[in-house]
Amino acid sequence: MKQYPESYCFTLMEPTDGRIVAIAAVNLKKVQFGFYLMNVAFARLGRVDPNQRRKYLLTTLFSHMSQWRSVRHIDYSQGYTSVTNLPSLSFQRRSLGAEPEAGIVLNSFILPTGLISDSIKLQKLTSEETERLWMIDMIDWTQRPVLSDLRHIMQLNDYVGTFIVGDFASQQFAAAMIWQPSSTVLCDDRLDVNNPYRGQTQSSVSIDIQERFLSALSSMMDADGIPFFLCDVQESSPFKSLLQRRALAATAQFVSRTLISQRMTDVVDHFVNSPIWFDPRDFGALLYFKALPDQISSQL
Repeated sequence: MKQYPESYCFTLMEPTDGRIVAIAAVNLKKVQFGFYLMNVAFARLGRVDPNQRRKYLLTTLFSHMSQWRSVRHIDYSQGYTSVTNLPSLSFQRRSLGAEPEAGIVLNSFILPTGLISDSIKLQKLTSEETERLWMIDMIDWTQRPVLSDLRHIMQLNDYVGTFIVGDFASQQFAAAMIWQPSSTVLCDDRLDVNNPYRGQTQSSVSIDIQERFLSALSSMMDADGIPFFLCDVQESSPFKSLLQRRALAATAQFVSRTLISQRMTDVVDHFVNSPIWFDPRDFGALLYFKALPDQISSQL
């Protein structure tokens, strides 16, 4: 996974024939909580041979990884789990002590393009403006990439750009980092359907700017011949209610964070209400979407 500074794969083998019976993949990166620099291990994948289940193999594998985490000075580990994946959530609670936190939920919405005319234009930020956005304007956000990693992200093929609607200078704007990842494909039985754009949004401005921003995003995708796009927002995002009204389908994932270092334990409470930057590199294919009912009920 060349999009990360470091990636590791751990395996558990059957001693008699050397067959792999459990595997875990982890990505390492540095992120910022305010001015604090933290090392995070993102749990990309954990799988067990179906014929070897209920033998606590993943528990054994993760216990062997504890020494590796110590040597690497990992401050915390994190992973995403669908709210419907009850076996994985149960494993995390039982074996890793990782309780999904009700306030850390990632919502993903599928929206159609072409919602309005293309009269509203998006402004694409320069690399310097993007750096300012992440390092200054989003200083209170957690899990922001360090500057060197942000510059690496902006060179990735999947990265389309960071776009805004509104007045950047006066801070009255809505912004989104937009990706068109080759690894994310929506299940669709129609022919010749392109991969969707994926956007992560942040805003502290009026509903009017939010509406204009969403319409501008939709028009940009439609102009590129893309019928749907995927928008990821935190549970507390001001965009959530707007996206719920517009979305064709939705899903949600719990964000499980396991504290490892003492310094992370000491500072995490200071950021409990801070907005979170969810790294699009961490997202895999989203397989389970449900159509939106007329009324949304809580899944927590």
